[in-house]
Amino acid sequence: MKRLIFAAAMALAACSGSADEEEGTDTSDATSAPFELYFTNPLPDLIARGDVDAAALGELARTKIASGPEPDKRLVSLIDSAKGKACSVLLADFDYNLQPISDALVRAKARGCDVRVVTDGDTVDRANASTVASQRYGRHGFDSKYQAPLDTLFRANVPVHDDGSRGAIMHNKFVVINGTTVWTGSWNMSAGDLAYWNHAIVLRSPDIAARYTQDFEYLFKRYAPAHAPGSHLLDATFTPPQNHKIMFGTRPVEVYFPRADKATARIAEVVGQASRSIHFMAFQFTEGPIADAVVERAAHGVQVRGVFENNGACAGAYPRFLSKGTMDLSRWSLGRIQGLRNFLHHKVFILDGATVVLGSFNFSASADTANDENVLIITDPDIAKAFEDEYVLVENATKRTHESGPCKPRTTNSVQ
Repeated sequence: MKRLIFAAAMALAACSGSADEEEGTDTSDATSAPFELYFTNPLPDLIARGDVDAAALGELARTKIASGPEPDKRLVSLIDSAKGKACSVLLADFDYNLQPISDALVRAKARGCDVRVVTDGDTVDRANASTVASQRYGRHGFDSKYQAPLDTLFRANVPVHDDGSRGAIMHNKFVVINGTTVWTGSWNMSAGDLAYWNHAIVLRSPDIAARYTQDFEYLFKRYAPAHAPGSHLLDATFTPPQNHKIMFGTRPVEVYFPRADKATARIAEVVGQASRSIHFMAFQFTEGPIADAVVERAAHGVQVRGVFENNGACAGAYPRFLSKGTMDLSRWSLGRIQGLRNFLHHKVFILDGATVVLGSFNFSASADTANDENVLIITDPDIAKAFEDEYVLVENATKRTHESGPCKPRTTNSVQ
């Protein structure tokens, strides 16, 4: 089934430079804009299946659809553009099963690039066809969709490390290319995630890339090669930076890498500084300091609007927020709880129309204390406007597709 994707490339200022492979200069889209944004959109998929009536959506049925490259294709093109003596592609992804990306990684390795992968043990378990219990991690059954993309990497001797059978997850979704360009966001590099509400951002900044490279090297040392026997939790340490702020042109950016580099307190602080508006899209949002900050701001007259993923919302902060009676809330209820695969998978705050919190980080305790994550806090009106437009689309689509009933007993999200 064809899924149509929206892409918004934010061309604020062109970078200059020329390719120089002999000197090892970065050649990955050297004349492209400093950042790009991509948003996946499930509405065409839902309409095609007959799960949503296009007439009920009105103009939304024709909004932000197929106006740019799909994120998987864009990521392949970025990997293919990496060349030079210092060429490198470092990929960390929780849920990975896209063959074209594996093929691009193998091509990069053939060009002499340093290509390495860190993934979650669950992904490797799904790719493992062995029926011998001692050769599996035992958390998931075999899924043929995962086998070929992983086997492609193994056959090409691309190093793949994973976190084995531990309960927490390696939840990142980022790529560092040539030490200058970072791809990150909520979008897992899997076919399923193309049918969710998701975001991905490309940032061209050696300083930001250096932070992501540090985290990748930590993860690569912390986890053992895929299929290795014994514990996959190895001895490795991560030293958080003293200053999390990086200037991205004129834009202040903060980068955090929970579990090793805590983020909840800072996100709560930033949310607590909102003076006009708090808009959020949340796959998971549990009680804790971030929820407390939202409640406190709402009590002081700050406009709070938010969309929750229905699956798990009732066990999180949603009932408390709803009880206040001052927040405009809705729940996207066309996810797996109805037997479909169209989750609201964003993990985003838009604050005062100026600051955006984004990345792989769900607003939950486990995201800060157990999982491996990354989160960006970016203050820039253009990036904030793009996410605000996405918020309006998601909120309107949510209110026009399926009315969520009263909270039911909790169901478990298997996607992250």
